[in-house]
Amino acid sequence: MKQLLSQYSLEEFIESIEAKYALRYTIILFVESVADLATLILEADYGIAPDSYRDAMLLLGEKRILPYSLAEALARLASLRNIIIHRY
Repeated sequence: MKQLLSQYSLEEFIESIEAKYALRYTIILFVESVADLATLILEADYGIAPDSYRDAMLLLGEKRILPYSLAEALARLASLRNIIIHRY
């Protein structure tokens, strides 16, 4: 994400449809990858199957696998992914 954004000024980014779609896709892939890893860890080590991507992220914090503040930030990214995917 950082590399993609560093290629554009704010004005260029706003005007570039390709850049906006690339950022959206990057967010989706990042969240889904982290959620998959979280689910693998939670199921293998704790026998927990998260109900959602957001839940998976928060459980990482609750189980102290990640600092809770980071888990909350990841959960917010999962919410953003949901908005991008489902458009609500």
